[in-house]
Amino acid sequence: MNKSLLPIFYSEFNASPNWDLIDELEFCIKTKLIQIQAEDIAKIEEFYNVLDKGPISDGPGPQGKGHMSLKTLAQNWLSKQGKTSKTEVFYAGLHPDVISDSSDIIIECGSTDPACIPIYLPVDGVNYVGIVPFPHLDDVDINLYKFIKTNEYLTYLNDKKLTWRENLKKFTRYRRLVDK
Repeated sequence: MNKSLLPIFYSEFNASPNWDLIDELEFCIKTKLIQIQAEDIAKIEEFYNVLDKGPISDGPGPQGKGHMSLKTLAQNWLSKQGKTSKTEVFYAGLHPDVISDSSDIIIECGSTDPACIPIYLPVDGVNYVGIVPFPHLDDVDINLYKFIKTNEYLTYLNDKKLTWRENLKKFTRYRRLVDK
């Protein structure tokens, strides 16, 4: 159980973190299957300015002002990178907070389920998944953590899927023998 990724995904509240996924991601980072890079996307003052002016909701479900501020800052950062973006668009079975129009960059904001990484990263065309956690009182900058896939990560996921299939086949054959 490694706690180094915990503040990235569960920046606001971490009563029941998904330790299996956190540990799996930590393994993938340590073995260089996934690269992680941190980048400052805004100053904390900008977060509070947007927070003071920001809308209260945008997208499915309740959206707090802090969450909306992070989404706005993520979109502003993408715009500075020459990218246009949308929010809360249905993609790969989920509604990412921010997605570039070309779907190569996906950003989740605030407290985020780490399951989004293995859902979005394998999709063709996705370069990386970014997480923008809620800032803490002593933070000076708003950070974006980029989870970048490698070809080895895609091979790892495929091998993992094949192992699960083989184990399921063995279990199914065993159950047929036992149930007779």
